[in-house]
Amino acid sequence: TNYFFFILLAYLIVYVSLATATYFKKKRVQLPVDKHIKASVSVVFPCKGKYDEEEQYPIWDEYLTQVYDGPIDYIFAVESEEDPAYTDIYNFLVAKGIKQPRTFGHISQNRRIILKVTGLSFHCSQKIHQLLHAFKGQRTQYFIQMDDDMLIHKYVFQELVDAIKDKRAISTGYTVEIPVSYSLTSQMVASYRSFFLFGFIREQCGGVWGGSICMKRQDYIDMDVERVLAEGGYSDDNLIQALAAKHGYQTIAPHANMFINRIGEGPFVKKYFNYVRRQYFVLKYYLNAVNHLLVLVQKWALILVGFTFQVSFGVFVYDQVLCYQQSLIIEAVVKLASFVVFVLLIGTFQNIEINAFKNLSQKLINKTVNAKMNFAVAGISFYLHTALASWIILGTLFMKKIVWSGVTYHCSKGKVVLVQRDGIQEKTFQESQNEFFSEQTPLFSEQQIQ
Repeated sequence: TNYFFFILLAYLIVYVSLATATYFKKKRVQLPVDKHIKASVSVVFPCKGKYDEEEQYPIWDEYLTQVYDGPIDYIFAVESEEDPAYTDIYNFLVAKGIKQPRTFGHISQNRRIILKVTGLSFHCSQKIHQLLHAFKGQRTQYFIQMDDDMLIHKYVFQELVDAIKDKRAISTGYTVEIPVSYSLTSQMVASYRSFFLFGFIREQCGGVWGGSICMKRQDYIDMDVERVLAEGGYSDDNLIQALAAKHGYQTIAPHANMFINRIGEGPFVKKYFNYVRRQYFVLKYYLNAVNHLLVLVQKWALILVGFTFQVSFGVFVYDQVLCYQQSLIIEAVVKLASFVVFVLLIGTFQNIEINAFKNLSQKLINKTVNAKMNFAVAGISFYLHTALASWIILGTLFMKKIVWSGVTYHCSKGKVVLVQRDGIQEKTFQESQNEFFSEQTPLFSEQQIQ
């Protein structure tokens, strides 16, 4: 069992080192200032479902009042008029003085806004379809896609644009998941997301996150983003990251672009299991052979880490409980205490890591989030997630389809090949794709935007 304890000790040292580096790195981040950027941007929000007016309207207002000198086109994209999001956004825009939300209306001198109905997709994920449909016909210098449910600061757009204005790069941001409940479910989701925070210690990050991506419109064209995503795309961020690597683009995450997402309690299966399974199902999709190899390495690395934790714990139980010897009671107590300390230290430094990003985000948005974080609960949730994740990933290896927001996506050779709603395929893959590429959207010139 000593070997397994050394493995856990090595893991602990690496984790503590990364969490400590994160804490001191983020503590030194300076607040952004107005950089007076004048480049035009299109900002797309793929929306779905019912919104809470009291909670959501202030978040949308934060987006509409961003500190940015250049022209902005805001595009809220929904799948249909039957989607509750359509009514909520329509009412919000009317309250802002937009008499006809389905056409571009001005909310200020150089800011326009529109509600677009994109229709249903049967050739790629619904989110990707809404993004691509919304960007069709836009002639701004930069394209930005954003999730619309995060607590953000007022310099998000300028930080995204400024990071890549003179570089061959795409920029991104990320959320820190803050548990607002002591429930094990919310804590386990926070543990899952905390792994990825390490990728954002430096501005030169290892990947992009679909909730916040910015690229030059010309790069969007040069990398053929529309075609690649429309041909069976499931995960926009994974494909864009792979395209960036293929074409030699950097991925940059400005230190200031960390956002807050609050996690409440909920049923284990819905809140944690189904969510994490959907996230890991993304690893079944890839761009090319090189990307496929990288995805396989990532997948098996996660599986091996999870099984290492489980085997370590299993060997300990077998050795110290089932093979209990009176003469080794002191050694057993020491090992048990060591394991408990390991779990508690992991929980402590996970909270240190999350707090580093939370404190930075709170400083940026000038708001306080009442987090429910306990080092013991965090340690247990971290261990449980790490153990369960390997089984969830292993399960996805044998899955050929996934249900996301009531839509079933069938996967083959790294792409979506069949999309069903309520078990019905209303259009073939090819019919849906041909319809998308044949649509003609009115083009807006740079002069019209300005």
